[in-house]
Amino acid sequence: MSSTHSQVRAVLLTALLVVTSFASIGSSAAQGERPTLRLGVAAADLQTLDPHFASGTQDRTIVDMVFNGLVRYVPGNAPDIEADLATEIPEPTMEGTSQVWTFALREGVMCHPSASTEAYELTADDVVYSLEKSANVDRSAYAADYAGMTVAKVDDYTVTITMETPLSPALFLPKVANYSGGFIVCSQAVEALGDEAFKTAPVGTGPFMFSQYNPQNAVTLVANDDYFRGQPKLAGVEARYIADSTSLQLGLQARELDVIDGLNEAQWVDQINGEEGLIADIFGAAEVTFVNFNTTVEPLNNPQVRQAIAYALNRDDFVALSGEPVAAPVYSVVPSEFMDGGLTQEEAAAADVEYAYDVERAQQLMEEAGFADGFEMELITSELDSYRRVYEVMQESLGEIGIELQINVVDHATMHE
Repeated sequence: MSSTHSQVRAVLLTALLVVTSFASIGSSAAQGERPTLRLGVAAADLQTLDPHFASGTQDRTIVDMVFNGLVRYVPGNAPDIEADLATEIPEPTMEGTSQVWTFALREGVMCHPSASTEAYELTADDVVYSLEKSANVDRSAYAADYAGMTVAKVDDYTVTITMETPLSPALFLPKVANYSGGFIVCSQAVEALGDEAFKTAPVGTGPFMFSQYNPQNAVTLVANDDYFRGQPKLAGVEARYIADSTSLQLGLQARELDVIDGLNEAQWVDQINGEEGLIADIFGAAEVTFVNFNTTVEPLNNPQVRQAIAYALNRDDFVALSGEPVAAPVYSVVPSEFMDGGLTQEEAAAADVEYAYDVERAQQLMEEAGFADGFEMELITSELDSYRRVYEVMQESLGEIGIELQINVVDHATMHE
């Protein structure tokens, strides 16, 4: 959202948690065969595998393996970015008041075959098509991020991206990285399949190719042995959709699954790590919970009300939902653990933007703002526990200063709309 219409307060950082059974993965490899990874996904079904709409973990888990960006976050060191479909990260130039980034593409990168198209070499046409699709509000959930961007083909292996408003590399490169609208789709396949069919039959250039989708059951991927970074070490990935966390855990313990999405709970992590052959791997930062204030509507257009809300929210209460080390407090929307420029607690305090928990100060600000008796406010949240529980903590906390929250719980896809 535009900074003129919203303000934010960072509250909680949650790490990414996966659990692996090494005994089951190793059994196939020991026989000299490439194993197929059986991945348990904590969802009832996918929402969409069109990368320009994918927002839930159950979708991004798949699209990350199927698509590439011009650049990518370095595996295992996500704050760093390196070239991917591009041969290198260019230095921008200025043409008048506009900024121009010129990307040279790798030659010989192959688009996967699909039900309607043969495999073919990715070119600048696909890059232009993809980024224009990302900027189209009817074909992308991330169109706002691509406003003011013009993409042009120079030749088959060169594209230029012109920004009306110049951006630093830290702000520009994520737009063309392997995330959200930065994924490059194969234009011939999208046009042949149509946008709707593409949502359940994605075609990209990544290490794994789409093979099959069984609704409310599984997505099967197979290795792309022509992958430009080399043949994958896995024969494929079978992503099984299992919404119930107990069933996921039982499947792992029975060695019917190799990897599952773990529960974001410190106690659960300790339990799993106590079982032979299982490892709960915590890494991140994965997700940051923060509060957006729409400053164009009453009473959130009153800075004292926004400050009161910030003071009334205790970071420790949110961390307690998962427990450390699964969760930790943060002090800026982009946490210092993730990227340079994020604020530490000390830096936030020095800048007078920490808003350490102080319910008395919050009540005082509410009175000064003319809301001593509080007010009502309606919020919408996802049905997913990881979202809903945060809103419930907020509901209880703000109730202490007279703000009555009505929480409407909807399915995850509806929330993103």
